[in-house]
This record gives sequence, structure tokens and C-alpha cells, in this order.
Amino acid sequence: MLNSNLIEKLKSIVGPNGYLENADISPAYHHDISGIRTGMPLIVLRPSNTDEVSQILKLCNDVRQPVIPQGGMTGLVSAGT
Repeated sequence: MLNSNLIEKLKSIVGPNGYLENADISPAYHHDISGIRTGMPLIVLRPSNTDEVSQILKLCNDVRQPVIPQGGMTGLVSAGT
């Protein structure tokens, strides 16, 4: 479970337009093409460049926080959820 301190640090990396939370997280981020499984994320980070990706991964690695990259949610094995 992400703690609020980590979430705030992640938000600061991507800035106010680089993340989604709560009701702003559309079903596109938590339903795959099969429509069978769902998984609501606590936060969706949308880095705008490789430097932000690097900072996010370093921070998460430092605190041993798993990261789930997401593609187009077109897989049929529910890996994205």
C-alpha cells in the first residue's frame, strides 16, 4: 500500500498535470479488454519524459514499492489489472 508521503513525492515529480487520482481515474485505467477483471489503482502517474520515469523508478526502488507499468489494456490475460 502506498503511503501518503510517497504519493506526495511522486506527484511532485510529475507535477499537477502528470497524475490522476480518485474519480479522475477513468475505467480505461482499471478495466481490460476482457471486461472480466478490474483493479482500481490508488494513483496513475503519467510522466512526460524519461527523466520523470527515471526519478519515479528510483524513488520506488529506494522504498521497495512495486511499480506496474500499463500499456493499452488490450491484453486478454488481465496482466494490466
